[in-house]
Amino acid sequence: MIKKGVFKLLSINNTFLKKLKFILLALLVISLPFSVALANILCGLLLLYWLLFYDNKKELLSLFKKNPIVFFAYLFFLSFLISLIWSDNLERGFEVIKKELLLLFIPIFMMLIEKGEEKILIKLFIFSMSILVFISYLVYFGVLDFISKTFEITPTPYTPFMTHISYNPFLALAIYLLIYYFFKVKKIKLKIFIALLIILMSINMFITGGRAGQVAFFVLLLVAFFQFIRISILKTVIFLFSLASIFILAYNFSPLFKERVNGVIYEVNNLEKSRNRSVGLRITMWENSIRIIKNTPLLGSGVGDFSKEYKKISKKYTPTALSDVAQPHNMYLFV
Repeated sequence: MIKKGVFKLLSINNTFLKKLKFILLALLVISLPFSVALANILCGLLLLYWLLFYDNKKELLSLFKKNPIVFFAYLFFLSFLISLIWSDNLERGFEVIKKELLLLFIPIFMMLIEKGEEKILIKLFIFSMSILVFISYLVYFGVLDFISKTFEITPTPYTPFMTHISYNPFLALAIYLLIYYFFKVKKIKLKIFIALLIILMSINMFITGGRAGQVAFFVLLLVAFFQFIRISILKTVIFLFSLASIFILAYNFSPLFKERVNGVIYEVNNLEKSRNRSVGLRITMWENSIRIIKNTPLLGSGVGDFSKEYKKISKKYTPTALSDVAQPHNMYLFV
């Protein structure tokens, strides 16, 4: 709904405003895999649009009451905000809260996206990720060496424009959405095209180095199985066999994936020697975070004082591990 006062003042018609809003949403979806800075600017413009032109702001309260995603996103943010009361380091606390501000945009986006627009936005996201995957393959096969030099990409993980930490979860989401369309579309040619995209993206998942995204890939495959397929014993056996086959093929044909899997196994089995390595450090952070929770079970240490409390605990229980930690790489424990 458009505010009448602003509408008259600016002499902007309703159709133009709707087009403007959709263009901003489309640009945001397309830019997400390419530029965090541009995405942040577009989020700011969409917030400004919502403040100026969206009339039914009472819908925000309705979403807060009825939608569990919105409710828990705001509850999560509120828990950080309240913990500032007993935080000594307010500057650090506000730095953390600043990073979580995007949570407040969830209901705003839900209000701005009109019925039918979500389908177009999803397709634009898939298109954007497809371009990124294509570029990733060009870099992998050495076709675009100048991209590697321009964006300072090391021989692996072949993820231009964003790190593998962000790239692979985005890729897992794109694969899940493509699976949804594979079961939805009726045309055989379109099904074949989507299947090829799924295969290409799945292979790309294992020549890039995002471990979290690779875990998300298997989890979302499981979700897709229960969501889109009528369950039977035979189908379940075939699905589990397929999952195992994907893992075995990836392990045997992707040196990077094999190295990552072997690294996880080694670090878990040799934790004391691996306190400062990737997985070992994460496990250490989780252990020490649980110790912090036990020391302050009711209110916690305060969002601004986590680093200070962590150093104390780390020096006492894990003196050989890195103690200068900003957050535990686990939002459940951070809260």
